[in-house]
Amino acid sequence: MEQTKNKEKRRYPRIRLHIPVHYHFRDSPETSNALSDNISSGGLGVINNSFIPPGTIIIVEISVGSHVIESLGKVSWASPIPHGERYLLGIEFLQMNEINKKSLHAYLDQKKTSSKQD
Repeated sequence: MEQTKNKEKRRYPRIRLHIPVHYHFRDSPETSNALSDNISSGGLGVINNSFIPPGTIIIVEISVGSHVIESLGKVSWASPIPHGERYLLGIEFLQMNEINKKSLHAYLDQKKTSSKQD
């Protein structure tokens, strides 16, 4: 009975992954850079130098394996990282084409498999 308290409550399991993230706002071509903290089929956690308010829509670009994946995303939450001037952002993938979805799923499956072998 107590075991259910510690179970992962997310719809999509996350994988810890530190890769560059490029993003821009829909109304601006200027690209900003961040670093991923974790990733799943449904979104990613990002370490960013500036605060982006929850609800903000952005276009996110990440490289997974040999594929560059672009997705429309929404900042779901943002919190300051203690003892620093950076923020941890939760970004939900809103729209992603089928090719990018398949590439992301294949990459995540490969990462899950390789982490089980370690």
